[in-house]
Amino acid sequence: MYSSMFFQISALFYCVLIMITYFYKKRIKSIENKLFSSLIITNFIGIIIDLISTYLAISKIQNIFLVLSSKLYLVYLITWITIMTLYIFTISQKSKNNRLKMIFKCFIAFLIISSILILILPLYNNMESNRVYTYGPSATITYIISGIHVVCWIIVMIPNIKNLKQKKYLPMFFYMTIGLALTFLQASVPEMLVITAMETFVTSLMYFTIENPDMKMLREIQQSKEYAEQANTEKAMFLYNTSQELKTPVK
Repeated sequence: MYSSMFFQISALFYCVLIMITYFYKKRIKSIENKLFSSLIITNFIGIIIDLISTYLAISKIQNIFLVLSSKLYLVYLITWITIMTLYIFTISQKSKNNRLKMIFKCFIAFLIISSILILILPLYNNMESNRVYTYGPSATITYIISGIHVVCWIIVMIPNIKNLKQKKYLPMFFYMTIGLALTFLQASVPEMLVITAMETFVTSLMYFTIENPDMKMLREIQQSKEYAEQANTEKAMFLYNTSQELKTPVK
């Protein structure tokens, strides 16, 4: 069980590095960046909760704190995947702002209801020698909600199949392949604590796909330069045509 904590500690270290790197730089005020900021902060909190619950479980402390920390970890899981879903909707439907607002409200309401269910439903901790894991209706509903979100990803990405080559979709592809495989693995071998580390990797991967403010500035400068050159060309052509029209009657 202690060996499983290696993944959590490594994830925490890597998450802190990404947070320092990301928040140190100036960022573009966009929905994508706001969602990523929420995602990386949520990931950091989730790792801390996971470490606390794992430590309590290893210490065989069967009390309300263990149950509460375990349930909060499940709430973290559905919060993380909800933010990821909102990110996918954002990059897939940029021009439909009114529709996006409605989608955001629906998923946030779904998150609140799901969190309440997870906190209310029973959750059990199994402690057999070195095998420590949670199970019960609260954990089952977390798996179901995660599956619903992945189905939503597929439904959203199908109409945008031409744009799937964009690097922004790379973290989603990774989660749907490696992530789902690890999810089924942990469902079969619950004591393997790899989900948090996998989500940290996906979050870190997103860092390299979000809008780079330096590159955006260069594109804007280049675009402004092209517009200026085009305006100068049109102005020169207008003056040339005007001078030619004046020369003809003079002759």
